[in-house]
Amino acid sequence: MDSSAHSKPSTLEQLKLRNTAAQVRFLAAVVARSEAELSEPRLPAAWSVKDVLGHFAWWDHWLVYTLYPDNAEIAANPPPLFSEIGNGKFTLDELNDRVFSYNQSRSLADIRADFTKAFRDAAQVGAQLTESDVFDPAGRSALIGQPVAPLVFGIYEHYEEHAHEIEVAFA
Repeated sequence: MDSSAHSKPSTLEQLKLRNTAAQVRFLAAVVARSEAELSEPRLPAAWSVKDVLGHFAWWDHWLVYTLYPDNAEIAANPPPLFSEIGNGKFTLDELNDRVFSYNQSRSLADIRADFTKAFRDAAQVGAQLTESDVFDPAGRSALIGQPVAPLVFGIYEHYEEHAHEIEVAFA
């Protein structure tokens, strides 16, 4: 494997390419699964691919909502559970547990639809980001009150992590 695949991108173009590659890898791992396999709890912590799709649907929705509070349409549509968990009072694990619980009774079709929309919205937002949005502390980071770069770098890291889990579970 190319050693650059494990180093952090240093430009916005490299970051966008790395995010796209990670997302394509994840999607390839998902579409290779049958309908039945998508709901089998084969992943770490007894998660299924369905659970991961619900997890990504929430996180991608959160990312779009967090990055663009200045967009009225986006700001009017927070992720589910946001009023309960969006204010930083929970650890990452607690937040993931709440999202997991929220999705348990939902159908695969509903979760897929939410994932597809959130994935598409996050991709559109990601394509619009500028160097200033991602790397300038006085840019979008100042607007949202936290650095943007770690959020955007987290996209490929998150997708690579879950793609690997699915690949290993179904190898």
